[in-house]
Amino acid sequence: MRTRSERIRLATGARKNNVLSMRWQDVDLENGTWIIPDTKNGTGQTIMLTPDELKLLKQRFNDRKSLEWVFPGRVRGSAFYLNPERALEDLWKTLDQMKIYPNTEGSCSTSRSIEKTLETEITNR
Repeated sequence: MRTRSERIRLATGARKNNVLSMRWQDVDLENGTWIIPDTKNGTGQTIMLTPDELKLLKQRFNDRKSLEWVFPGRVRGSAFYLNPERALEDLWKTLDQMKIYPNTEGSCSTSRSIEKTLETEITNR
């Protein structure tokens, strides 16, 4: 079963750290948008949320444990709990269930190479 953050990540194609560091101040539940203020390339990005994503985020908002972070960490005051090995393992399982197989010839697949494959699959569907 995918976590809520994984479902948002897969649905939007956003980077893991962007999803895990999502703040409530950047989510507009009324207009269905999420603003990523600072992406890896140094620019901001606005993502239009689907009805399913909005439903998930509204539920998360109603059950929130943090006034700042959408996906708060396990350590008080931290943005998120990051376990890269577990996250990559969970992502591989999810991709396998979706029958998406990143090209791994000659190299170890990173989460970014998987993200690029996923972005291509979403675009082509």
